[in-house]
Amino acid sequence: PVTENQEPIRIGLSTPITGSQAENGVGTQAAVEIAVEEINAAGGSNGRPVELVIQDSKSDPTQAAQIATMFTEDETILAEIGDFASGACMAAAPIYEEAGMVQLSPTASNPDYTLLGEYMFSIFGKTTDEGKFIADYLLKKYMQAENVAVIYVNSDWGVEAYDILSGYCEENGVNIVASETFFEGEKDFNAILTKVRQTNPDTVMLMMSYDSGAVAIKQIRQMDWDVQVAISGIAYSEQLITLAGEDCEGVLSEIGFVIDETNPEMMEFATEFESRTGFAPNMMMTCAYDAMHMLAQA
Repeated sequence: PVTENQEPIRIGLSTPITGSQAENGVGTQAAVEIAVEEINAAGGSNGRPVELVIQDSKSDPTQAAQIATMFTEDETILAEIGDFASGACMAAAPIYEEAGMVQLSPTASNPDYTLLGEYMFSIFGKTTDEGKFIADYLLKKYMQAENVAVIYVNSDWGVEAYDILSGYCEENGVNIVASETFFEGEKDFNAILTKVRQTNPDTVMLMMSYDSGAVAIKQIRQMDWDVQVAISGIAYSEQLITLAGEDCEGVLSEIGFVIDETNPEMMEFATEFESRTGFAPNMMMTCAYDAMHMLAQA
């Protein structure tokens, strides 16, 4: 059991609690906090209570690096969870590596991230695997797409994900007839959509988060454009459906997440999570929950 005189094991959490990825950051924080409470209720880690040190990265690489300096200079912090985005993780990685502190990201998918040092780890999987699945299975086999327009966010993740996807599309004969980029926070895709529509694609592939994705989907529908729409897994969230409403019907993604109602532990987590946040957990948030349990076991 946890004893009062035992020093806590302190874990840093760097996540975007505010900014364009706020839902993901708030969900990550809630998931990790639930895990910490479970760990402490079960006796802690080696009899020591786990304590979180939480910082808001805004999913910004500069901010994430500053947080890494703060965490690594604090000798009481044993390891770190985060960040959410690959770009933020990669900016902070050299600092964690130099300090010899484990940087466990629940969601970083850039294939170069874990190669930056011996202390970089991720749960979610690599963009290379995701891109191949989108091109080979979702677009070609399932949607039978032949001519695809891709709209992707101009970020470290977006550029890398597009490069990987376009390579696999070229390999399997799916033509990318248009590719357009935009900056995070864009609220009007009409000019981009009008431009790509002129290339006559049968499918539009959106590589963006849920907030931008909802806007783009709604504006595609408002154009009365009969085109297939797919969206990358980074947008997979209940918020996408909440924001886009009925316009989301028929949009396809390569990532899905279903709570197994026959699994008591999963149901308990999902119910507790929703009571704290007001929305259902997605796969990325369950990875954050797993990350905390993994560190406690390690």
